[in-house]
Amino acid sequence: MQNDGPATSNDMPEGPLPWQVVTAAISCSRQLVHKLDRALAGEELTWAQFRALEVIHDAGGWIHASSVARKTGVSRQAATALLARLNNRGSITWFDEGWIKSVRLTEAGEESLSKGWQAVSHIRDAVDRLSLEERRGIVSADGSLRRELIRRPAQEPWFWDYLPAHQKKQHTYFD
Repeated sequence: MQNDGPATSNDMPEGPLPWQVVTAAISCSRQLVHKLDRALAGEELTWAQFRALEVIHDAGGWIHASSVARKTGVSRQAATALLARLNNRGSITWFDEGWIKSVRLTEAGEESLSKGWQAVSHIRDAVDRLSLEERRGIVSADGSLRRELIRRPAQEPWFWDYLPAHQKKQHTYFD
């Protein structure tokens, strides 16, 4: 059964098709980011900046810039630009150890984070109105999807073409 088109009555799956899951996940993400960006605009913050402030705050002190990138899910280059904008606002301070750069929040950064939390309180309340089971389902689905997407598809090793036919038949996991 192909899972990227409409299902017929003969092959109706149990639950949504994989592509429906993808579009629903993207839709949820876009809705949340749009609402968050609009709520944070009054504080002159974007969702990415707010998330970076939150990650830095949670570190409780100095945190490597690459750790901020990893925890916010952006590239190191994007994190560098993001941290530069936060630095220009006076929200962070840098500690340069040569090739390792670390950041921490300033008082202005702590204040921006606090105001950001107030700005998104209505979104937190909306999510809080979801049932406990719905919230657990979202978090569980996110974790499961992350694990599945990290897996690399099985590929034949470089030497596969050089193996004798009788050895290839023993390895059916590429079929």
